[in-house]
Amino acid sequence: MNKVTIISYHYVRDLKNSRFPEMKALDLKNFIGQIDYLSKYYHYITMEDFIESIEGRKSLPKNSLLLTFDDGYSDHYLNAFPVLFNKGIQGSFFIPSAPVQEKKILDVNKIHLLLAKSLADSSFQKLYKDIWKLIEKYQKTYELKSLEYYRNIKFPGNGLDTEEVIFIKRMLQSELPYSCRKVILDELFEEYLGVSERVINNELYVNQDQISTMLKSGMHIGSHGHEHFWLHTLTYEEQEQDLRKSLSFLIESGVNPDTLTICYPYGSYNETTIEILKKMNFKLGFIDPSVTGIAELTEKNRFEFPRIDTIDFPYSGDSDSSKWTLELLKN
Repeated sequence: MNKVTIISYHYVRDLKNSRFPEMKALDLKNFIGQIDYLSKYYHYITMEDFIESIEGRKSLPKNSLLLTFDDGYSDHYLNAFPVLFNKGIQGSFFIPSAPVQEKKILDVNKIHLLLAKSLADSSFQKLYKDIWKLIEKYQKTYELKSLEYYRNIKFPGNGLDTEEVIFIKRMLQSELPYSCRKVILDELFEEYLGVSERVINNELYVNQDQISTMLKSGMHIGSHGHEHFWLHTLTYEEQEQDLRKSLSFLIESGVNPDTLTICYPYGSYNETTIEILKKMNFKLGFIDPSVTGIAELTEKNRFEFPRIDTIDFPYSGDSDSSKWTLELLKN
């Protein structure tokens, strides 16, 4: 049975020289060191190799490795892409289409930026209190549940984020009604960031020309939805509309229709999502980093391949083997 290690990346940047040095990101020097480490133990494959293996047309080498990058950040073009291109490694870049086509800033990124800004200038507690004030302000307008209800929701810390940070993320990503959290995020963004959305969009995301360059240079481009919704919370019609916009974007960008793939935003999907993807001729789906770790290439897993977070691997070519590498080498 073929097994593939799939690594998940998000921000890759020179943190100390970025606009938001407090953002949780992989520093560029650590990314380069990690690529050196991975090159010692793994055999890099392409998405095309992956698809052909699933369809029984190709065998993969032992210790195969696939690199994936979520969210369509300009980091990927400016920082990761040159490293990969120079080493002859393919990266698979999953891009939400709304930021590219409509110059929007995704809600998830507005939250990241608000947290980074508030932690950098010590205004986090003010941000936390302001969110409660805005929930109270819009309680009647959007028929929100009681403040007591929201206060009783427990979002335990995860080792990376505190309970308060997790609370902010969950409330503004999914817990509040969509129309309400959009209004709250827009108010907070204007107050705390003080920079136009268009300026941030141009800094944060790849553009169409950069996508074309990566495609022509052998990189893989996949779907990350259109607006980065929690897909499992949407109706069939809403999911289909979002995914169809993403599909159109991929085809217009020059993606081969025989190599359509998706990485689910937030790792969120359900049986409806998979039904729609099959109808649209998508080949593969990838979930969020998972404790299940190494992916087994079976038809059953075609739309549910697990990935491993970059933090689970060393950042230096001189490092000893990680637990995932050791597990793979045992087999």
